[in-house]
Amino acid sequence: MDELTLVRELRADAPLGAPTTARDALMDAMTPHRRLSRRWPAAVAAVATIAAGAFALQAGPAASPSTATVLGRAATVAAGQPVPRPRDDQWVFETVYGGATDGGPFQMVPGAGWTRFDGTQYADAPSDHPERLHVQDLVDDPDVASPAEWYDGAARLPHAPAALLAALRDSGLTDAHGASGAARDFAAVLDALGQPVLPADARADLFRALATIPGVTVDDDAEPDLLGDAVLAVTRDGAADPSGVASRRELLLDPDTYAYRGVRVTALKAGRIGGAKGFAVTAGQTWYEDTVTDAVVVDEPGQHR
Repeated sequence: MDELTLVRELRADAPLGAPTTARDALMDAMTPHRRLSRRWPAAVAAVATIAAGAFALQAGPAASPSTATVLGRAATVAAGQPVPRPRDDQWVFETVYGGATDGGPFQMVPGAGWTRFDGTQYADAPSDHPERLHVQDLVDDPDVASPAEWYDGAARLPHAPAALLAALRDSGLTDAHGASGAARDFAAVLDALGQPVLPADARADLFRALATIPGVTVDDDAEPDLLGDAVLAVTRDGAADPSGVASRRELLLDPDTYAYRGVRVTALKAGRIGGAKGFAVTAGQTWYEDTVTDAVVVDEPGQHR
């Protein structure tokens, strides 16, 4: 199946947690590695609250907070929000909008899915018939980390940024590729921060490590997400798929809670995503974006809270 077909299938009403979703395949086209454990396409950091005015850092109209300052504050918030390890028989529920586009508008039909924490089962239901819950067993895939494997693996990562990045590269949780070590580290940390359930200390350490990667910046005036909500964007420019099309990749965070809101990828130059069999993009075209509105741990598939 070529990338263009995959993109056309990668719509928000596709099953979010199927073992080999079109979304995973499209993300493979963005980077030449499989986005490990992304059975549920986007994930949310632990939701926290911070004091009002924490972003009032401007010294003047043109000033903005530095990358280290913002990600340091994100780390502090994450560290203060304990995330107990779920039981293996609990489930992670997510609602996600968007996906890829081959030139048309992003689809705003929400996709919803449940992944069992131990990775053995997945459930979904059509958005227009939520009562038609379908549960399926998942075949163990050594190339796809379960939510439990991510949680336990993240708990073992070192605290120091350089050591954490090196350990993440060798952990087996992510196999991020890129044109440079910095590009690979950025992709790997985005994979990790995109997991819905991580130990609080590990998430905090990932934010701190993100601030040390060359080329990473923070945009506190980013375009809203697909639902029109304000986001804080952590960005890095570079090739975002194996064909080498230069793109800006954005990690979208809630500007008040630092919760994970999704991913956005915008072409910086014209080219073809996925090579000759893929699809054309123009400079400035956002060709991938998703927005997460729910990511919670529940006791049974079908539950939303």
